[in-house]
This record gives sequence, structure tokens and C-alpha cells, in this order.
Amino acid sequence: MNVQELTKAMRNSISEIFETMFFMPLEYEEHKGIEDLVTGIEEPLIGANIGFSGPFIGRLAILLPQGLARELTFNFLGEDESAVTEDMVDGTIKEILNMLAGKMLSLYDPSLVFNLEIPQMTDISLIKGDQTTTKGQNFELFINTVDNTFCMKLTIEN
Repeated sequence: MNVQELTKAMRNSISEIFETMFFMPLEYEEHKGIEDLVTGIEEPLIGANIGFSGPFIGRLAILLPQGLARELTFNFLGEDESAVTEDMVDGTIKEILNMLAGKMLSLYDPSLVFNLEIPQMTDISLIKGDQTTTKGQNFELFINTVDNTFCMKLTIEN
């Protein structure tokens, strides 16, 4: 596994999905990660993750402010903001994560076959902490939209 190519594929998949499906241009901030989001945002945060297996095993997680999750949901579903429920938000975030993981892995190497697990909402503390054994590698991206910020975390098990 080429870590540099995988993290490049991760960044490209995030940019492509958010810019084409949600019309949200993104900027990445270097040297920032999940802890910066947790300490810098006052509104509640929500998180989800999806596992994958194949030539290597890993997990992709997203952590975002609740307001951004609601905005993504009403944009994605075409619903009025007042009609968006918590279940709709959870479903949208899980679907976004599913698209991101699939795109990331296909950009990394389209000839490889991976199995994606069912995305799940997860406790923020599990995303913040190391979800693997001490042999795992974690990569965090701190991402700015025009009006908000969120984080992605890729964990690869060795």
C-alpha cells in the first residue's frame, strides 16, 4: 500500500464529492485535525464511520458540526430545511461517507477489489481516539467550506 497515493485519493474524493454534489468548494488546512475541530466549534458535532477490507483493511470517518450536516441533508434531499429530521441527517451523512470511501478506493487503484461495510453513526470519542491497534496508521484532514469546517480521518490497519 502506498500511503501517499491513498491520502491523495482521499483528498481528491472529498473534493470531488463535495464540489460536484453539494457545490461546496473546499480548502484543506495543514497541521490541523480533529482536536482542532472539537476545540474550535461550539455547536454539537456528529460523526460516522465506514470500514473497508481488501488488499488492506481500514476505516474512514467523518466528524462535522450538526449545522453543516443539516445543510448537506437539505441540499442532498432537496427538502425544506424545516422538514429535515435527525434520521434524514444520519442517512445522508452515512451515504456521503459511503460515496467518499468508494471513490477514494477506486481512485487509489481501480483494479483492486474492496468490500465496504455498512456506514454507522458513531460516538465522537471513537473518532478522536485511535480505533485500531497500535500498529495502525491514522491520517486526519481538516477541511474548510465557505461557511464551516469538518474533519475526515482515515485509519489503516497494518
